[in-house]
Amino acid sequence: MEIQIDSAADQSILTALREGKRRQAGQLLVRYYGNLVFNVCRTLVPTLEEAEDLTQASFTRAFSDLGGIQGSMTPRIWLMNVAQACCASHLESAAGAEELPLPSARQRPPDQRVAPAPARDAGLLAVTSASLAIPHERFRLANGLDVILHHDERLPRVVVNVLYRVGSRNDPPGRTGIAHLFEHLMFMGTKRVPEGQLDLLMEELGGSNNAFTSEDVTVYYDHAPERGLELLLEVEADRMATLARALTRKKLDLQRDVVLNERSEHYENAPYGAVWLELPALLFPERHPYSWPVIGAREDLRAVTVADVRELFARFYSPRNACLTVAGSFDPERARALIRRCFERIPAAAPPRRPRHRPVRLAAPVRRRLVDRVELPKLFLCWPSPPSYAPGDAELDLATSILAVGRRSRLHRELVFERELAVEVAAHQESRQLGSQLLIEVTARPETPLAELERVTRRALARFLARPPGRRELEAAQVGYEVEFIGRLESLARRAELLNLYFAATGEPDHVEADLARYRRASVGSVWRACRETLARPELAIEVVPGERGAS
Repeated sequence: MEIQIDSAADQSILTALREGKRRQAGQLLVRYYGNLVFNVCRTLVPTLEEAEDLTQASFTRAFSDLGGIQGSMTPRIWLMNVAQACCASHLESAAGAEELPLPSARQRPPDQRVAPAPARDAGLLAVTSASLAIPHERFRLANGLDVILHHDERLPRVVVNVLYRVGSRNDPPGRTGIAHLFEHLMFMGTKRVPEGQLDLLMEELGGSNNAFTSEDVTVYYDHAPERGLELLLEVEADRMATLARALTRKKLDLQRDVVLNERSEHYENAPYGAVWLELPALLFPERHPYSWPVIGAREDLRAVTVADVRELFARFYSPRNACLTVAGSFDPERARALIRRCFERIPAAAPPRRPRHRPVRLAAPVRRRLVDRVELPKLFLCWPSPPSYAPGDAELDLATSILAVGRRSRLHRELVFERELAVEVAAHQESRQLGSQLLIEVTARPETPLAELERVTRRALARFLARPPGRRELEAAQVGYEVEFIGRLESLARRAELLNLYFAATGEPDHVEADLARYRRASVGSVWRACRETLARPELAIEVVPGERGAS
């Protein structure tokens, strides 16, 4: 395979190796990538001392096997793989060979963890590949259903992932939360598979299923041993074709209560949870599809009728508004035949119109003060940011890492360690199709006045915008992102989900290489420009202070 040269640094290292100058190649590795290796190690191990020791161990191992670069990899990716392997071995030894989750490189939901470095023969998505790809086949049924097959026999498992292009942005006025409520109703049974029967079938099979709703899409996913593929396909086809016929007021009331309880538990009665209920309407203009939370308003949920949910099903749960991905160990020819038998009989329907909105900008700063049953005051600063995959989206992801990921990040170092004003700092961007949001969260120490914390935070942000970030800061953020990105792809379920999400957002199921390339080609200048175009504009500030719940 032809080696893809990422930079002049890679070229010079490979030239030295071809000329037999192994010592020079080793020196160039240290010169160009010493900081990168340290940051890989610092991302994966708990302490600074361990990171320093493992950086040295990584280079020792690399120098002993410089010939390993001469394969289907760039020097930079090969060295990252060596560093990850060293860290993984160290963690296994420290835990007595127990399996440990590696620390987060960036903020993520608790069920997503960075995978240990894959072995050189680990399969389809090893880090050592010259290019990343999720091998797949795509075809379209006569009724408009898009189908993606990803064949991987490394484990005797299959994943069925069905994405519908409907999210909270499609909630009609006065019925916010209905898209998420309908997700719950999809598990209430059909005429063929009555209520409760699906869970029994999954348990007998040794499988599981679940779903999630976002602003843009609703995704249903099933996992099972490879022998369960036919059942999974039949269940999903049955739900797509007939669920509306089995909807009743009793089922709706039951799931409405479940969702209302979820709203209470995760938002109304959770520390700082009220922020996530208030934030959408403060950041986005009225009637914008993102101006309400996915969970919806309590009064709107109570108003939903059986006719409402049947109308939503008829509009959005059709083959032409869906994409089906099957991943794992299966016979492709049999899978194609099963899919056609199960799904092609479902009638086609016209796809719904997709909402279009220009990216949002606040005309002036917006401020909100919430009183909540919390122990520590907290400051939230939020800016509208570019839509997912738009120019500046990747750069702002990297900027949040520079600002608040790790002890050496700008805000963490100043607010938590040097000034001792905060106990925690976090920053992340929530990328979405019609416009994203970049959020900085700072939790104050008990003795710190929130006004002082905000003043120091804003001053640190002003310095950040006054001059470009350092090259090493950017490299550390890029490495941290790439380590997490590649690690996630080792999950079969995550690959199936990505194929669907990429296809829904870009029209290309395998957008992995193009997605990661956005972060690799980001420069100090492009990150700085994106920050100045976003963070220098008016923002939403929400302060949460301890007390009896209320707002002012």
